[in-house]
Amino acid sequence: METRDGRFVLTYNGEIYNFKELKIELSAKGHVFNSSGDSEVLLHAFAEWGIGALLKFNGMFAFAIWDNQERKLTLARDRFGVKPLYYAELGQTFVFASEHKAFRAFPEYKARVDIRGLSEYLSFQNFFAERTLFAGVKLLPAGCYLQISQGGKIGEPVQYWDFHFEEPEYAVDENEALDELDRLFRQAVNRQLVSDVE
Repeated sequence: METRDGRFVLTYNGEIYNFKELKIELSAKGHVFNSSGDSEVLLHAFAEWGIGALLKFNGMFAFAIWDNQERKLTLARDRFGVKPLYYAELGQTFVFASEHKAFRAFPEYKARVDIRGLSEYLSFQNFFAERTLFAGVKLLPAGCYLQISQGGKIGEPVQYWDFHFEEPEYAVDENEALDELDRLFRQAVNRQLVSDVE
């Protein structure tokens, strides 16, 4: 999907739960939409706010946006990393995909086990930082974005979101806490039941 002027091009996997609210906000700023889906809202949000749009999204997603004007590629993942986004440099080519097996389509790719990645996974059932089971293939961390600028310079992942735990400013009654937990749980479920099909 691309913007009407052709500046931004999007490939996207996921769902933006608050896309209807964002669509209203963007419409008020003059954006015109041709569909009722969240993909177009994500694209317009990025065109309006740039990287700042990431803080406005509530959802699970992995996407790549190409900026034809600045000749820059931006990859991003949701706050919790629900949707994966792998990337690698294969010779002079930068590739990315939501599944590792997509890299096998490139003759330059040779699947080799990353011994340290294997050790991490066998020890902790998890990988740390950008490491994966395969040498040369990285996983963009949750709550991060990565930019590749003109000339192919690959930046480091930038964390745009992290957990913030705060102590309540007042004593919380156990029943009040349970009621609040129930309210928040229902709110989260209702938010995720939103569909971009009308």
